[in-house]
Amino acid sequence: MKKKIFSFLIGTGVSLVCGELVLRLLFEQGAQFNNIPLRDLKLQFFEKTSQFDPVLSWKPKASFKKIESNLLPNPIGRKHFRNALTTIEHGMRITPNTWNVPLNSKIRILALGDSFTFGGEVHNEETWPVHLQALTRFKVFNGAFNGFGLDQSLLSLEPLIQQTKPTAVILSLTNENIYRTVKTVRMKSFTGQPVPKPYFVFQGERLKLMNVPIEDVGHREVESRFKDLLGRSVLADFVMSQIAFNYWYGVQWAEDFPRKYFTREDPVKVSCAILSEFQTLSKQHHFIPIVLGQYYWRDTRSKAPQDVFTQKVLECARMLQIATVDLWKGLENLRQEDPDEYNTLFYPGHHMTNRGNLWVANQLAPVIEEKMKQ
Repeated sequence: MKKKIFSFLIGTGVSLVCGELVLRLLFEQGAQFNNIPLRDLKLQFFEKTSQFDPVLSWKPKASFKKIESNLLPNPIGRKHFRNALTTIEHGMRITPNTWNVPLNSKIRILALGDSFTFGGEVHNEETWPVHLQALTRFKVFNGAFNGFGLDQSLLSLEPLIQQTKPTAVILSLTNENIYRTVKTVRMKSFTGQPVPKPYFVFQGERLKLMNVPIEDVGHREVESRFKDLLGRSVLADFVMSQIAFNYWYGVQWAEDFPRKYFTREDPVKVSCAILSEFQTLSKQHHFIPIVLGQYYWRDTRSKAPQDVFTQKVLECARMLQIATVDLWKGLENLRQEDPDEYNTLFYPGHHMTNRGNLWVANQLAPVIEEKMKQ
């Protein structure tokens, strides 16, 4: 019996070593023994384009230009990377006048939101603020950033107003940036490290800002010895990427987010109060407030439930008499009538493509142009 166990262990060990060597040759890893998931994540633009801020927690670096690689899982074994050029000047992503259209610089539009506005996974000229600029011929500034909640968008607004002197401000809503208003931290991928963020709670009927100034907690490299050691194996990385990609890369979706990092507030109520502050600032600084409802990809093979959070917050905006542009109906009609076309608007289950961002700009442009005539 002992001989059988010993033979089994020897055979298993030899198989693992052979598998490791074969994959190292196949994936051209050679004798590199650094942590593979951590190395891959460092290719993503989020960590490289952000810097610490005592109020916002993170914000775009003041000056940055680099071709970054965004990691996506690949069902056939090799990880897939999508490249995107990200350029930040003066703390905002650039909005190049790629098509050299004459711009009316007297009308200035400021766009706020999260990665759907900032332009996750697309080049500088492929974001919807750039497309909107080309369609309307008004100067558009991209003041959004990855991972921002509506709370951070509101807190970033006044400094950006001073910088851009906007005629109108478009605040983009997504299900996620509404939900982030009741989170006290952001969880970093792979490491699982909680990073403190600002948030609001209610004091009576008014919002009270919490967690500011924020302490810089730095960056922790690894979550555990298990991931640190196993992550150095090409074979282990290959297997874990196929069977447990989200766990292996520390992807935290809403249902997995630790409950201790939530406030007791209602995200819709907090977001509606943020919109009220947004309206107040519009009167103080004399800009036209506009709220945009954006949505994640929905599977074309099944019926999609309506995004309740976003719809409720859009209704708050209407009650405050803020102009709204809701993309739900247009996207849903396209999803049902032309699923293939609908799917071209999104990367698989994720951000919008260049084509999708152009579609967004086409929905926004008539509203913006009409507002500028009033």
